[in-house]
Order: sequence, then C-alpha cells, then structure tokens
Amino acid sequence: AQLQQLNNTSGLLVFIGEWVNEWNVTSGSQQEYQDFGRAQLEVYNAASFGWAYWTLKNDRKHWDFEWNIRNHYIQLSNSPGWRASYLMTFLGFICSSLYLHHIL
Repeated sequence: AQLQQLNNTSGLLVFIGEWVNEWNVTSGSQQEYQDFGRAQLEVYNAASFGWAYWTLKNDRKHWDFEWNIRNHYIQLSNSPGWRASYLMTFLGFICSSLYLHHIL
C-alpha cells in the first residue's frame, strides 16, 4: 500500500535497493525461502523505477543473487512483471559496482 502510494504521488520514481532473500531464521526450507523471495518480488516489482538486490556474489548464500537464481531460491520468471524491472535491476548492479569500485 505504501509503495503504491509513493508511485502515485506526483510522478515520483521509486527504487527499492539493498534487499536479500534471508531473514532471521536458522532452518528455513527451500520452499520457505522461495515463498519469502516471491513475496518480496511481488512488492518490489511494483516500484516505478525498479529494484536492486544487495549483492551479486557473497559468501552468505542467501545474500548471493547468482546463487539464489542458480539454485531456484529466487525465481524471476515466476514473478509477475519481472521483465519490466529486470533492466532496472541490472542497471542497479552496474551503478552499485561502479560506486563500490570508486570508494574502495
């Protein structure tokens, strides 16, 4: 509801950044992680300017976007509207990488 309200307010562009497919649980099943990722994507895909995952690669598997995709924990093709936000997600990765490269 809040995201939709922001999207509708004076044409503002809304970008969701820095999310991961992990929460404070010690023994979640693959199905629970898939459900959690799907729920996040359903909300974040509604952002008018897209979203970006926290990191492309990480030692913590549920923070690792590639690992989540490769192991079917995040299923972009099953997410409504994922194609519309895919480009913005990719650009988010590029911008994040350039920024981190600049400050490190």
